[in-house]
Amino acid sequence: MAGLRQSEIRDKVQAYFKAQLDQYLDWLDRRGLSKNALEDVRCEMLDHESYLDMEMESDQ
Repeated sequence: MAGLRQSEIRDKVQAYFKAQLDQYLDWLDRRGLSKNALEDVRCEMLDHESYLDMEMESDQ
């Protein structure tokens, strides 16, 4: 990982969390929760996803 560019690391992190979200949504679908519950989860994740698109410098 140390040899990767910042954009490559960002892509890998985004791909990881997207896969986790997809897996979680599949699990929710199999459990038969209401569409409202699934929509609430999707909206919540979209709220957090917007932070991944921010291009700002950080000490982290």
